[in-house]
Amino acid sequence: MANFLLIFGWIVVPVISIILTWYYSQEIPKGLPDDQLTGLLVSSFGLDTLRFLAYTATFIGMGKSALENLNGELQRLSSVLPKDEESEKYLEIQDGKIANIPVRIYKPKIHGNKMTTGVVYFHGGGFTIGSVDQFHPFTSRLAKEANVVLVAVEYRLAPKHTFPAQFHDAYAVVKTLLATGGKYGIDTNRIIVAGDSAGGNLAAAVALKLRDEDKHLAAEILIYPTLQFMDFSLPSFQNHDTRLLSLRQAAEYWSYYMTGTPNMVASFLANNHSRHLRNTKYSSYIGIDDKGKRSLPKKPSDGIPVAVLDGLVDYRASPLMAESLKGLPKTLIITCEFDVLKDDGLLYRARLLDAGVKVTHLNYMSYHAFLLVQALPYFETEELNQALRDIVDYVKGV
Repeated sequence: MANFLLIFGWIVVPVISIILTWYYSQEIPKGLPDDQLTGLLVSSFGLDTLRFLAYTATFIGMGKSALENLNGELQRLSSVLPKDEESEKYLEIQDGKIANIPVRIYKPKIHGNKMTTGVVYFHGGGFTIGSVDQFHPFTSRLAKEANVVLVAVEYRLAPKHTFPAQFHDAYAVVKTLLATGGKYGIDTNRIIVAGDSAGGNLAAAVALKLRDEDKHLAAEILIYPTLQFMDFSLPSFQNHDTRLLSLRQAAEYWSYYMTGTPNMVASFLANNHSRHLRNTKYSSYIGIDDKGKRSLPKKPSDGIPVAVLDGLVDYRASPLMAESLKGLPKTLIITCEFDVLKDDGLLYRARLLDAGVKVTHLNYMSYHAFLLVQALPYFETEELNQALRDIVDYVKGV
């Protein structure tokens, strides 16, 4: 214990102090409403501190991988947060399994045996962190206010499980609910897939797969989704770094998702991994198109793993790279003004509209992960409340 306190006193405390000083010296996104500042600073500082401690623990041989250590700390933190007693009195909440995948099912008590809309929700976290517990403050409130059965999916995480494990888990749950949703009080004609960030990616990918199988979804809700890793030089990547998701962090998450390691980060940031796709149909999907120069894909750069090359053009990993978006269900896309992923959402919106899909797009003056952060006690804002009202209205209109 004495050695631990010595390490803590001489290493951890000074580092945390340096991080804290740096945080408060950084420029706040211009235009961010004042009531959102506390949530952004506290949550991002807390996340970076936990990340530092997780990596330190891994370095000295404690615990598992750094990301698993980090997620463990986030899980412990979520367990001590105050409960939303109002929502939990209204809901029957049960943990279980669907298609052998862990889930949490939120069901309004007043429904009884009445069939209602079902929302299958995939949490965010860069495919590497996050859990149904960590997102409980948001999902419980959404289930209550929308008056729906909500199924939150505990899909597997990288680096232990790389692509396509996450997709397989998400797809298995939705496909099973389409066949057996009635036993959970879900009208199988009114199933919505939804998710934020990495979860938005999974929702979009599942919708594409089910479309190809001629299976019906009522709608998809994509909340600041990550939809491609072909191009990390899009304007929002370059101009909207925030403390909760930076350009480099986005590249790290994708590297872990595709390979289980951070080894591809430098290549991703330089776009070396996708040079062979320039001037192909795939570059047109990200708004870069010179039909006069369009060609077939060239030979990839040396050293790019097959998993990366395949994932670049596989819609299960990169929904924006799907050859056609025709036949998808109506879609709600939510983007944030201060978010490196904003352009992913805008590009998907444009392609959906071109494909004849009915799209509702809402952009909020907020930052990446604001629905999670501001659903936490003490950080609630009007932007959160408005976004929740908008999502609830959309769900009720399905």
